[in-house]
Amino acid sequence: MGILTVILFLPETKGLSLEEMDILFSIKGLAHQQCKKADTIIQDMRSAENLVGTDNKEELVIEQTEQAENA
Repeated sequence: MGILTVILFLPETKGLSLEEMDILFSIKGLAHQQCKKADTIIQDMRSAENLVGTDNKEELVIEQTEQAENA
């Protein structure tokens, strides 16, 4: 039962920063669904950081998290 619980409900956090983990754990659903949505948000966030710089990072994280919660 423990292994099944870990596989279904605890998403992989390897290689994620604390901010990215906040995004990951703010998304509701099974671990696989969380990872898919979070990967999309994190990729968008990283590409926006490269274009804009880190000044708007916090605003982008909040916006992306809200969009994921509504989806």
